[in-house]
Order: sequence, then structure tokens, then C-alpha cells
Amino acid sequence: ALSVAIVGGVLLGVFIGLRQYSFWDFTLTGLSFVGISMPAFIAGIFGLYIFSVQLGWFPSGG
Repeated sequence: ALSVAIVGGVLLGVFIGLRQYSFWDFTLTGLSFVGISMPAFIAGIFGLYIFSVQLGWFPSGG
């Protein structure tokens, strides 16, 4: 998971760097700030809602 995150981060960084001040620059930078500032339990609740309630892939309880 760490190697995927590192490779993905480097690729997105290069993509944003090549298209400075574009729509994609502002969008991906904003999403990065939201992702870093979100607490882990909130991300877990969103994940539970999406994968359990909306998609029905996993049970919502133990």
C-alpha cells in the first residue's frame, strides 16, 4: 500500500507540476488538502457508508 501511495503521489505531483495554475492543479491540490486534514475515523465512516450501504459489498456490522 505504501509503494502504491508513493508512486501515485509522485505521478500526481508531476502531473500537477506540468500543468501549473490549471483546473487540474486547483482540483487535485484541494482534494489533497481535504484528504490530509480529514481525521481517520471520518474517512472510515465514509468508507463504511460507501462500501456497505451504497455498494453492498461488505456487512456494516461485525
